[in-house]
Amino acid sequence: MSHSGYTGHLFEEEVLSVCPISRVEWNGTSYVSFRESCAMVRTHQPAALPIGARRLRNRVAEQIGTEGERVKLFTAVGTPLDLFHGVDAFFEFDGHVITIDLTINPHKDSGKAHFILTGDDITTNLPETAARIAREIISLSGRA
Repeated sequence: MSHSGYTGHLFEEEVLSVCPISRVEWNGTSYVSFRESCAMVRTHQPAALPIGARRLRNRVAEQIGTEGERVKLFTAVGTPLDLFHGVDAFFEFDGHVITIDLTINPHKDSGKAHFILTGDDITTNLPETAARIAREIISLSGRA
């Protein structure tokens, strides 16, 4: 527990923003499958992602060697994908999905997502982080 009041959820909101899913679509507690959760997230994105998320997406696209628009980054903070599946965001490229879990715990080394990222991964180590994610996307898409 953080004594400063800065929590993992606040970190996720700062880096990715909250995905604005309405209570009409999801009551906040009922289980939603991974596939359905991804579909909800795709259709309910904020108007713009925070600068850190945009920089990460742009760096990943650069590493893949494609335009930024083809590489999509979706925030899932506050959604069933976050709550039930441990995914705070995901990249999508040519139909392939790479999941991200953000954490303020520098010792967290396992989770449900493909990548566990800390604040340093998004700031100080951004080039290396983007390269790792791009390699995974390239591997899945068969572009290697």
